[in-house]
Amino acid sequence: DAFNASDAEELAGFCQRFEEYGGSACIIRFMHEMNGGWYPWCQKPSLFKEKFRLMATKLYQVTRRSGMVWSVNGGDGYPFLGGQYTAKPSDPWYHELDTNGDGKVTLEDDMYEPFYPGDDVVDWVGITLYHWGDAWPWGENDVPENNVFVKKLRGNYVGYGGDARAVPDFYARYCEGSRKKPLMLTETAALYVEGAPFGGKGSEMEIRRNWWKQVYGIHRCEPSVLCGGDLPQLKMINWFDIVKEEAAVDGNVAKWGFTQDTIMTRQFVQDVLGSTWAQLRYVGLNYVYYMKDQLISQQSAESR
Repeated sequence: DAFNASDAEELAGFCQRFEEYGGSACIIRFMHEMNGGWYPWCQKPSLFKEKFRLMATKLYQVTRRSGMVWSVNGGDGYPFLGGQYTAKPSDPWYHELDTNGDGKVTLEDDMYEPFYPGDDVVDWVGITLYHWGDAWPWGENDVPENNVFVKKLRGNYVGYGGDARAVPDFYARYCEGSRKKPLMLTETAALYVEGAPFGGKGSEMEIRRNWWKQVYGIHRCEPSVLCGGDLPQLKMINWFDIVKEEAAVDGNVAKWGFTQDTIMTRQFVQDVLGSTWAQLRYVGLNYVYYMKDQLISQQSAESR
């Protein structure tokens, strides 16, 4: 509630200076996972949209290339009962979440559209999708089910974790048709709990490779059981590359990342960039820096 015009102007001003000093652009992931239940801005649709539009307006006024990311949490598990900020029936915005009008908020309600602030202020759409394991309670070291990434993104998942086919097809709604927004996988990784205190049959390497193959869609053959599917609007993938004590698994050490392990990192590079097809789609930092230099040269020429 406290975010105001002054705050928006300050952040927009930073992005303006970043562009002016040679930076490519700011991409602001504003009040992310607003449909979850774990941040103060969660599950307040009207207020969220008001603040998002405020930030976008201030940003567009002073920048040329920077943009806004509207970034949700994947819908399975909605409305995330038990969360510190999950809406209660007594909350004034609860009725905004009850999209089917049955007097309660459940998985049958639309967990995305009530929070959408408008095509004119959304440059990217983003979604958080993790592999936590097959089913709650989390903690087992499970190899991901076939195609679970695409199924959860597309709203047709049914499997060990239950039936989540009530979740809308996020990709079709926001990345195809008239909207056709570029998609950013804003957070993803696959859970591996060190020491396997909760059991599970998957090794760390098996779990990691399975998930990044699904996410990156690096199997060209069709229909591959691990194929990421035809997602041409998927333009950015951000891996949650961290090792941390995870509250959701009773404070045990959760290994989300893989770059701390040389062998696993080499396997990732081989899997993701080891084929001509993958190299055509996924670029490394050298190419990003090259494109940045080209952009700066172009701007210099235009200013002469």
